[in-house]
Amino acid sequence: MNAYFDEVNGRWKKVSVEIKSVQSMVEEVIDCWRKYNACVDVLTVLLNDGERVMSRSADEKQVGKCD
Repeated sequence: MNAYFDEVNGRWKKVSVEIKSVQSMVEEVIDCWRKYNACVDVLTVLLNDGERVMSRSADEKQVGKCD
């Protein structure tokens, strides 16, 4: 009976360590998503503006330099 309890206790310790490790990873992922959500709107505008500039003809790009 003691061997069984020792085995269960050992398994529980391993599971406990794994849960703590996964918890810290999940917290890090959540933090990264919060940062992404805080910046995505500004980044989207910047990328859209860049695409518009890059799709201009060479002449239009030259005119844009004088603005």
